[in-house]
Amino acid sequence: MASVSLLAALLFASSFQNIETTTTFPVTPTTLVSETSAVTTTVTTTASTVTPSTPALTTPSPEFINLPDVLEVTESTRPRKVIIEFQITSGNPDPKVQIISITPDDPVLEDPIINPTNVSGVFNVQIVLNGSLDYETANLLTVRLGIATPSGFVEQTFSLSVTDTNEPPQCEAQFQLGAVVQVPEDSPAPVRLYTVLAKEPDSNDTITARITGQFS
Repeated sequence: MASVSLLAALLFASSFQNIETTTTFPVTPTTLVSETSAVTTTVTTTASTVTPSTPALTTPSPEFINLPDVLEVTESTRPRKVIIEFQITSGNPDPKVQIISITPDDPVLEDPIINPTNVSGVFNVQIVLNGSLDYETANLLTVRLGIATPSGFVEQTFSLSVTDTNEPPQCEAQFQLGAVVQVPEDSPAPVRLYTVLAKEPDSNDTITARITGQFS
């Protein structure tokens, strides 16, 4: 009886191992709906009109043209003679040229004379001698010129070199008309009969005198 029970238990266990249990869980299908919202962005661009600025017109700086560094003039040059002529440029239709200074101080030049030319903005300038030049007094003058502008002067300098000329000696005024000299016949020799005052303008020259005329 015990053997039968053991056999029955083994058969039951073997049958239990061969039973497959299948469990089915109901699955409810789920539909996922993806909605895409269309977002419309309106960008409004305002076109701004930029007006280019017009650059301010600048007047070119005046300048000297053909003004020599050194000008040679003989001391025998007569007053009222044009001794120098040059040109300037200026955006001003009525430019002013001034003699700022003369060194050493000697007012031998008149104010510059300015005239327009056929070229726009170009002017002709003349300077006239105002007095006599003297090599022995001043043989080199420094002349400083200036073109007037709203902010001052545009300057340039030139040298006036005075060249020497051979000038004759000159008697003092009271001796230039001559004189009558009376000499007593018994005057001892040598004797001083007459004195004439004269000057030699040229510093390196000497005076030589001679007596001419009639003796009676």
